[in-house]
Amino acid sequence: MFFFENFLLFLQQNFLRMISTEILQTIDKYKSLAIAEQIDYQKFYLYSIITHSTAIEGSTVTELENQLLFDDGITANGRPLQEQMMNVDLKNAYQEAQRLAVAHADYSTKMLCRLSALVMRNTGGTYNTEEFCQWLNGERKKISSGDVIAAYCLSFSAHYRLVNIHLWADGNGRMSRLVMNMLQWEFGLIPVKVHKTQKSEYIQALNDTRDNENEEIFSQVMLDLHNRNLKAEISEFEKSMQFEINFFSK
Repeated sequence: MFFFENFLLFLQQNFLRMISTEILQTIDKYKSLAIAEQIDYQKFYLYSIITHSTAIEGSTVTELENQLLFDDGITANGRPLQEQMMNVDLKNAYQEAQRLAVAHADYSTKMLCRLSALVMRNTGGTYNTEEFCQWLNGERKKISSGDVIAAYCLSFSAHYRLVNIHLWADGNGRMSRLVMNMLQWEFGLIPVKVHKTQKSEYIQALNDTRDNENEEIFSQVMLDLHNRNLKAEISEFEKSMQFEINFFSK
């Protein structure tokens, strides 16, 4: 049993090193293509994060419908009002989270309840938040400038720990993903987006992490998801660029 457990640990550590190397290469390519410098990219990337985060919780509102809702106040026909308001609330919370991330604000019970109030219009409880905030503030100070993998792993640990505390009656998943993205903005990272099609893989990673009491499992899965999603964006961007080249060369 001892040998088997050590062998599994060896495999996990090697996979983490492998995916860490790969995600850094993908990020370098992503940045070299200047994808994030396209017009309104930051806004639409945020809208996409919000859409997929609420979709994991059951929302059927699409990215295009959210764009019309957020920018023009146009509601989508046939979509429940509750789902549309869930997206509006989460957008307001993310905008506040971005402001706090840029300011490098320390985490506190008050901050989390304020963000929770924006996410769900319900401040929820404060059970165990003080200990969580103390841990997170201490860990933030340990991250070396430019250590991309360490910063990502901290954001994943914060997500996992916060969702397991389960502070509120509703919205724990949205709040945990919001805090994860907030930390990523603070460290200048490309925010991780969990696609609605990846929900089962994402939930399984949370369960496996809890069952094995090993946060590296969640970090590995999240880095892998992020790597795949960025590669997909790179592929779509290169296809669109090639289409433009072919179109204007005619």
